Amino acid sequence: MKPSVRIVVVGDPKVGKSSLIKTLISESFEDEVQPVLPTVVIPPEVTPERVHVSIVDTSSSPEERHKLEEEIRKADVLVLVYDVSKRETLDRASSYWLPTLRRLGVSVPVVLVGNKIDVRGIGADHSLEHLIKPIMDEFREVDVCIECSAKQVFNIAELFYYAQKAVIHPTAPLYDVNEHTLKPKAVAALKRIFRLCDKDKDGVLNDEELNQFQYECFGVELKPKEREGVKNVVRDNTTDGLDANGYVTLSGFLYLHKLFIQKGRLETTWAVLRKFGYDDDLLLRPDYVKLDIKKADDQCVELSEHATCFLLHLFDTADTDKDGKLSEAECKELFSTVPYIVWDEDKYGVRLVEQGDSKITRNGFQDRWTLYLLDDYETALYSLVYLGYESDVNSAYILSRRRRRDRRLKSVSRHVFQVFVMGSPGCGKSSMLRSLVGLPCVEDHQPTVRNMAALRRILLPEEEGGGYRSLALYEVPENEITSKLLRLVSPDQKKEEAKVSLHLDSCDVACLLYDIHDPKSFSYVARLYQNLASLRPLLPVVFVATKADLPAVSPHYEVSPADFCDQLGLPHPVKVSFRLQEDADIFQMLVGVGLHPQLACPGYYEHSAVVHYALVISKILAASAAIGATVYVSKKIYQWIHSRE
Repeated sequence: MKPSVRIVVVGDPKVGKSSLIKTLISESFEDEVQPVLPTVVIPPEVTPERVHVSIVDTSSSPEERHKLEEEIRKADVLVLVYDVSKRETLDRASSYWLPTLRRLGVSVPVVLVGNKIDVRGIGADHSLEHLIKPIMDEFREVDVCIECSAKQVFNIAELFYYAQKAVIHPTAPLYDVNEHTLKPKAVAALKRIFRLCDKDKDGVLNDEELNQFQYECFGVELKPKEREGVKNVVRDNTTDGLDANGYVTLSGFLYLHKLFIQKGRLETTWAVLRKFGYDDDLLLRPDYVKLDIKKADDQCVELSEHATCFLLHLFDTADTDKDGKLSEAECKELFSTVPYIVWDEDKYGVRLVEQGDSKITRNGFQDRWTLYLLDDYETALYSLVYLGYESDVNSAYILSRRRRRDRRLKSVSRHVFQVFVMGSPGCGKSSMLRSLVGLPCVEDHQPTVRNMAALRRILLPEEEGGGYRSLALYEVPENEITSKLLRLVSPDQKKEEAKVSLHLDSCDVACLLYDIHDPKSFSYVARLYQNLASLRPLLPVVFVATKADLPAVSPHYEVSPADFCDQLGLPHPVKVSFRLQEDADIFQMLVGVGLHPQLACPGYYEHSAVVHYALVISKILAASAAIGATVYVSKKIYQWIHSRE
């Protein structure tokens, strides 16, 4: 909830803007009021919602237009005043004032106030209601309309309360006033709350759960008579709001909140939403989620066992037809509490390659979440909370060690390996991703223009300890290879920028593909390797010779691929044919290299400490040379070494 509310009062001259403010603070009407009052500040101790309120008077004279627009832009809510005795001031509200607010890009709620009702008479039949409705239909920012009289001190406190309420308990995020329905994000939030309160997960709130919900949100339980009264309201106005036992269903729960809003009791619904972590945009607040993760680029975020069990239980619950797969409708219902698209390929720029039809298998569901954490761990972890993960969100993930620590310990801690698949055009990169998930090779070559990804869990042999490791293949688009790697030839090239933009620090193994039937293909990847080595000297690299079902041709390169690898101390290229589904266990090999990076990166363990120590010492010496801090240098070296123990 906002800690302060800034109310700005606007309108035509002589409609009584200043009189309304003066009457509020003095509780009496004065005939003589200065043209523009100074800002009125109301301390939180005297406001109903315990917030700091500022009320700003404005002048509508042409000379003050700049100042008026400045105040409008700073407003949390606008009070637009017209004179009920002068029809033209109401016409100006819709023809000038409201369009002006839109022109200024102001999107705050507006309270439309008809002043001087004493001139017409309180309770008179000839109100302007029939003229107000078209204005509210056209200008959705008008939150409420109220008539008042500064002279008779009628509805003055109420109008400023409504202005404050429009900010503290806004209608717009919750309710569509034209359709008279809850908005989708409000439904999603309330559905999540219902699921959390449904402790026994039977789809209804029994009396005990309803009481617990009431106590958690408002500090008091419903008395039996009150509870029956609530149920009677639901029973009389819905056909499915109660089940056969008289317990509240989701439909009944949503109806009650719609009724609260329609009756002007928005504070009730907002109290519930805020108790369960929602902000004014109906998104979970960071202080509610309390995600505490500090991840380096070379670290990997993986699902914990607890989170995995939670997700698989969700899958089993959502699989209503028990066919072991989630249909599109079942997925939609499962994710109906999340206010955004989960696994949004357009947002993350990664297109997922997976096996089967549009239905998602249990393993595929788990694999998608593994990839989700790799691509956008923060959104993925928030998604878990939206789905009802009630434990501390920091128990939902495991953060792998940094690679430099792995090198010091000479062991790999991670269970998910990210392999970047790169190679010459048409060499079979996409086919490799398809092969990983059991899809056939596509004969027609289509250049990849965006990152593609595929993931599968690989069973390790007993000698490797057994169990599963996840292998994530990322196909790097050819345009990125050309622009960020192959052109990395000049000394002044910004290597760090290329390294960051390609996310090379997250890469566990580089898989370089070349077509044995294309004489130019190997020279392409040989050059690619050289530039990769300049960016990530300790990056394991595996060469893969594709299209082994076709006759091999001599590459246009000074040495053969095998000799090239021998010179570098790398394993010989692995020959595969994805068209014939002969992968030569390449995927198991890639996981093996992930677990034992020294197999494809000579000196991975032996030289890493020397390289890093030399690098940091040289940086310290260079930085301290200007000030001659010899003792300081040795101290910093000592601190640096021991900080990595």
